[in-house]
Amino acid sequence: MIPNTVKILAFDAAGTIIEPYPAVYHAYCEVAKSFGFVLDPLEIKQRFPNAMNHYFPLSWESQKARTNQDQQWTTWRGLVSEVLQEIPADKIEPVFVALWDHFRQPQHWFVYPDVASTLSALKQRGYILCAV
Repeated sequence: MIPNTVKILAFDAAGTIIEPYPAVYHAYCEVAKSFGFVLDPLEIKQRFPNAMNHYFPLSWESQKARTNQDQQWTTWRGLVSEVLQEIPADKIEPVFVALWDHFRQPQHWFVYPDVASTLSALKQRGYILCAV
């Protein structure tokens, strides 16, 4: 039960409302392959959690927690470079840009089946909703 004092509900988008489709490691391998780099999807899958923890820790000092487009670009580029370590530094930029564009496309995200009805019901109850 949500207390009456709560007016705003925030949802973590990835993993709660939506998830990447195909899976992140498959997308990374598909995009890398389009640039001539054949990678092992299972290896990429194993690297991804450590890279996420490195580039997106659960807690940051307040200054680092503030973000903007440039910081997001730099952070995600670092993560992609770490995960796709077989790709030389001088070749990673176009791969990263292609991945950035890939994940900007709605067809590469799956919305969980119960999301629309749940969010609609919460909105009808007067909650302000946001996804982060």
